[in-house]
Amino acid sequence: MRKYFITGLLILVPLAITAWVLHAVISTMDQSLLLLPTQWRPEALIGFKIPGLGAVLTVLIIFVTGLLTKNFIGKYVVGLWEKLLTHIPIVSSIYSSVKQVSDTLFSSTGNAFSKALLIQYPREGSWTIAFLTGKPGGAVAKHLDGDFISVYVPTTPNPTSGYFLIIPKKDAIELDMSVDTALKYVVSMGVVAPELAEQAAQNKSCN
Repeated sequence: MRKYFITGLLILVPLAITAWVLHAVISTMDQSLLLLPTQWRPEALIGFKIPGLGAVLTVLIIFVTGLLTKNFIGKYVVGLWEKLLTHIPIVSSIYSSVKQVSDTLFSSTGNAFSKALLIQYPREGSWTIAFLTGKPGGAVAKHLDGDFISVYVPTTPNPTSGYFLIIPKKDAIELDMSVDTALKYVVSMGVVAPELAEQAAQNKSCN
């Protein structure tokens, strides 16, 4: 019975977690319906709520925003808006920081997480996966003697939180694996070996 119970867990737990994440994401995106006037919402028009309609509206808003900002007028309006935000105390520092990070992460020319590395952390003799994010610059670089790199060390199993470190380049070992494979290795807590992850990705692309 123990074997059957574990087999059932292996089947149902991934499905349950996937459903929970999707439900959380869609529920959050559904909040965009609150932007509509009360008389335009599904409850007022047809008498009941349609799950996921807000998610569709959110995707449309993002798409239309990107479409409008691609032309000359849209770029001009965005430029004025950003100039206005940069003149508001506190808001300017928050907005500029978030924009720099988002431009790096989502831009097609961005180089966030360019390489997977192996470093000793949090102590000597203990190794972990890290990702190269760049080189220190400005006032930080002036106080560093030698060749240093900036790395991001993700936590397990949630790689969206982690630690930013500046370490000597000689202390980092570049791994012969893609960033995606390294992320899967981190998220799986080391269960999904890099070779297995790459083989599964190759089989998926072939199919």
